[in-house]
Amino acid sequence: MRKTMTILGAVGLTAAMAAGVSADDRFAMGGKITVGAGEVVDDVASMGGDVTIAGVAEGDVVSMGGDVFVLGEVEGDVATAGGDVRIEGLVEGDVATAGGSVTFGPNGRVEGEVRTHGQRVAPSAPHAEESAIGSFFRRVGAFAMLFLLAFAFRLLAKDRFHAVRAAMVKTPLKTPLTGLAFFCAAVVAILGSAVTVVGLPVAAVLAFGLVLAVYLGLAMSAAVLGAVLPWEKLQGRENLQLAAGVGALFFLSLLPFVGNLALIVAALFGLGSVAVTRLGGKPVTPVSEGPYR
Repeated sequence: MRKTMTILGAVGLTAAMAAGVSADDRFAMGGKITVGAGEVVDDVASMGGDVTIAGVAEGDVVSMGGDVFVLGEVEGDVATAGGDVRIEGLVEGDVATAGGSVTFGPNGRVEGEVRTHGQRVAPSAPHAEESAIGSFFRRVGAFAMLFLLAFAFRLLAKDRFHAVRAAMVKTPLKTPLTGLAFFCAAVVAILGSAVTVVGLPVAAVLAFGLVLAVYLGLAMSAAVLGAVLPWEKLQGRENLQLAAGVGALFFLSLLPFVGNLALIVAALFGLGSVAVTRLGGKPVTPVSEGPYR
């Protein structure tokens, strides 16, 4: 029986596809992927772009930071991180989202499980079309959780919070490259652990830790962004800076293509600073000059 592809596995699969794309695979970073009617492909993966399947995907369809539209047929699983899934055709495997929704057209059908926000949804249950207002407030809720994550980190580990934030400012070129390398290394470790049944629990823990680190990295990027905004009232008010930074990322996320790409870059910046400082355990001299405050 096909194992349910969780979102944690989806994140790892996206990076794995980037490392080894075959002739029958489709992979894109920061761009859309469209499998036209009559086309047959294997796996499909996108980072920062939407995926439309009007033909047939014989493997899995994964998107990180983009939406997935199934108009044709997917023989494998469908998973998104930070995107929605619209089912107008057939998915033979499972469907899972993190930070997104799953909606069905009149002919949409999923033969496996449907999970959204970690909760199982009956594929046969009626799914109402989500309104633009509902989608907007769902996104607001996701960014509110991002603010709470950074707020809790600052409240519980203020010195570590400052160390991670300072690393992003002092090494703006090193941190995103480190974040990308850390992400790829973590994915390799997750996939390596998942090879055996004994290693599956380890893989699940590693995957959960990676997703948490990515979200924490995005939250830390919001903290730095809020600190550099040219607004005098933000001076020395870290909570307000954090709120302003999260708000700026929220409005960026509303922009097509550019918004998703900006979120990926911000996440890599933050993830790199988390890795460089070992979650703030390695002290970094704070920056006291320039627009950062």
